[in-house]
Amino acid sequence: MMKRIVRQQKGFSLIEVLIALVIFAVGILGFAGLEIVAIKNTAFSKDLAKANAHAQQLVEQFKVKAFKDVALGSETSSLESGKFTRSVTVTENTAKDVKYLTISVRWTDPSYGPKTVTVSTEFYENPSI
Repeated sequence: MMKRIVRQQKGFSLIEVLIALVIFAVGILGFAGLEIVAIKNTAFSKDLAKANAHAQQLVEQFKVKAFKDVALGSETSSLESGKFTRSVTVTENTAKDVKYLTISVRWTDPSYGPKTVTVSTEFYENPSI
């Protein structure tokens, strides 16, 4: 009678290794997609912060002016070599001695399209009101 030699199997088969590699590759591709989204969101956040800073800078410039020196009207200017467009509008309510300042900063985000940040504030002739 022939004796059968039984060997204990150690290690992985080629199929098991290939399946593990496919699962690992799918997981890595998912993380790569998330990284692309994170990079786009970081760039958008940077532009949003810059737009807010441009608007706030102008508000600060108006704050140091006397009420009578804040001229009525509208003005549009280009910032950072045309990347941002800042529009300023000053209106007045003479009955309440108040001027309204509206600043809009616009830019086009490559991933999310046209975006606008708008800041509004009021200036009183008598600040104790």
